[in-house]
Amino acid sequence: MRQSFHNLYTGQRDIGAGGGEYYDSASTHAALSFLSTYDNHNPFYLQVGYVNPHDICEYLHNHEQKTIPDSVVQQTVGESALPPLPENFEYDVGETLLQQVCRRHGGALIHDKIRRAVQRWSDLQWRFYIWNYYRYVEKVDYEIGLLLNALAQTDLAENTLIIFSSDHGEACASHQMFQKFTLYQESIRVPFIVASLGDCFGLQKSSFDHRHFISGVDLLPTICDYAEAKIPQGVQGHSLRPILKGQKADWRTFAFIESNYWGRAIVTDQYKYVMEYLPADDFVPLGPDPTRLGREQLFDLVTDPFETTNLSKELPYQSELKLCRKLLWTQEEKLNRHPLTHHRSQETISSWRNTLRQAWVQANLATK
Repeated sequence: MRQSFHNLYTGQRDIGAGGGEYYDSASTHAALSFLSTYDNHNPFYLQVGYVNPHDICEYLHNHEQKTIPDSVVQQTVGESALPPLPENFEYDVGETLLQQVCRRHGGALIHDKIRRAVQRWSDLQWRFYIWNYYRYVEKVDYEIGLLLNALAQTDLAENTLIIFSSDHGEACASHQMFQKFTLYQESIRVPFIVASLGDCFGLQKSSFDHRHFISGVDLLPTICDYAEAKIPQGVQGHSLRPILKGQKADWRTFAFIESNYWGRAIVTDQYKYVMEYLPADDFVPLGPDPTRLGREQLFDLVTDPFETTNLSKELPYQSELKLCRKLLWTQEEKLNRHPLTHHRSQETISSWRNTLRQAWVQANLATK
């Protein structure tokens, strides 16, 4: 990044995944300085990467090595102030084995120390975790407010396009999960807002688009389009400019998601399909490969938006299941699969593969 852009943040070390309490304020001040002093007539691209609400991860890591007193018992916060548990606090016991091995089994591949800690949590502790997450959201909301207020005071406000998004969601106790690393909606969905304080972009103000599937791959072509820069060849996303102006666009009819190397999902207007691949011996990401199909989940997001009822084994839904499989495999045929070459990546996948294979042996024995 430092070689690709001119950086306003000049700290002694790069901003990490934690420390939003300090770094977000520093980022805001750097951006405010830029906006208040920019006197060049050339267009600019300013990207501000806030840490929060990512510091919820640090809150969780605090539970790895120590027992933190119950805040309700200690009267730090009243029970009435805590958000309720989500409607989908319970989870599908038939979810993919990959999800269970990565996040639920003893010796979980991802954040096992946190998993062990939250296993002992009471409902109030789960609710306090959600309460903390909302506080981190409020912190970054304050920083963004400072940024927008500063922009409004400049001559740049009328012709500046503002794009707000995030890299992932947060489980927030849904499916008894924390952080990301899942294919459930709470982890894969992110906010996406495009706005302007002026009227020169022809944006549909105060409107919410429920019809189009937006993906992270659309960011680059959208920015290039508005910057009148050439969109690089091989980019899979599309510019959102026609949609933002309320025009018709030839657009995708589903969203495609990958997680934890072997996990895949498809989201259509009505259904959510989740699947896993059985590990192979090489280091080329799998897909499409029907011969290595593992467990599946199918949810009707219209009647079951919280993904509580797995329909994949229900006879009336087999046609929808097959259609979702076809959509996923058709999409995967378009992807360029490159083998992992770095030794650390290979070591991680080798270790995960061995653990998963052992879990599959045990699962097959249990079903006999």
